[in-house]
Parts: sequence; C-alpha cells; structure tokens
Amino acid sequence: MPQMAGAAVAPSSRETHVCCTLGAGAVKPVFYDPARSSVLSLVARWACVFAMSHWLIKSEPEVFSIADLARVRREPWSGVRNYQACNFMWKVMQPDELALFYHSNANPPGIVGIARVCSQPYPDPTQFDPASEYFDNKATSEHPRWWLVDFEYVATLPRMLTLTELKTDPELAAMTVCQRGSRLSIHPVAAHHFARVSQLAGWDGVTRKIPIPPPPQTISVA
Repeated sequence: MPQMAGAAVAPSSRETHVCCTLGAGAVKPVFYDPARSSVLSLVARWACVFAMSHWLIKSEPEVFSIADLARVRREPWSGVRNYQACNFMWKVMQPDELALFYHSNANPPGIVGIARVCSQPYPDPTQFDPASEYFDNKATSEHPRWWLVDFEYVATLPRMLTLTELKTDPELAAMTVCQRGSRLSIHPVAAHHFARVSQLAGWDGVTRKIPIPPPPQTISVA
C-alpha cells in the first residue's frame, strides 16, 4: 500500500512490490497488501491490475454484449477472422490480462465493461464446423488457421464511456479505437489509457477472480 507521509513502512510477507502507471507515463512503486485492501487508495488497487498488458475487445451488443458475458461468465472469443487480431490472441495475450469490453455498431458505441483473458490460446473450433459462418475449408486439426482465447467477466463499468468521450478526452484521444479507419476488433491498450478509462468510468480496479477451468478440446476433423 502507499506509504503515509513520514512513515517508513516495510513490506510484509503478504505484500507485493509492483509498479503503477500514473497519468501520462509517470511510474511509482506501490506496496499492495490484500489484508489491508479496505484502506487502499485507487492507485494502490490499480497497481495490481496494471502490471500486465491491456487490451480492447469489440463486440456488437446485439450479438454478444457485456450482459451476455456477465450471464455466461466465460466465453471463447471465436469467429475472429482478421490475422492481426487473431495473432494478438495466439501469440501475445497472456492469462490474467485485462481487456476493455467495447460495444461496437451500437448507439452510441463505447466501453462498457472489463473482461479478463482466462485461457491459453487454442484453435478456434468454428473453423472446423461446416455449419458455422466462420468455417474455413483450408483449416485442419493438424494445421489450424485461426486461434482464440477465452475471456471471463470481471465487471460492468458504473458508467459507459462513449466513443465521443474517448475522442474528446486529451488523455484518451490517442487510443487506437479513436483513430480514423481503425477496424480491428482486438488491439492493445496502453496502461495509462486503461487507468484513465477506469478513472472516468468509476471502476476502482477491484476484481473477483473466477477459477479458470481448462479450455475445451479441439474438434477433430475426419
């Protein structure tokens, strides 16, 4: 936890020394002690959250919304057919990393929740299913072409941040989602952007982690 003025507090065995990104890139060390979480400041709470990479994932609310993720708790992020977005899941994402959940093609579009990566990457089973709109006849179980991870529900933001708000905020206007022509359904988010979104949306960074079951087995192709 943050040290009080004039107090020299040594970390206990329960404390973890992490770095927290503040504002536009300033980094300060923070001690986090779960036993004293009731008195943690927002900065200390966010410190546990911001040690890893961050992401933004898009979904049309009529297809799969943050309320749907809250209901099912965990969802394979299937059907991504852009190589760059797919490669983020396959080669870059790590379990426990957090993602901003963005409602696209909505009125208005914007960030509505928080999800967490909760699996290692594995082949997208829809590529092997002839009945799926995402079927790929060039994909085989030996040589899959499309990969995914599972996301679990973390939180619905107390306040939605619309795309207009993101574009007009001086600290957030540089986000990829705000750029003209940006169509990727998955892309990285800078730690200080994640912190700013959390601040404006009223999310304090406190999460309840759900146990992670193993991913489903790959569908074999006859």
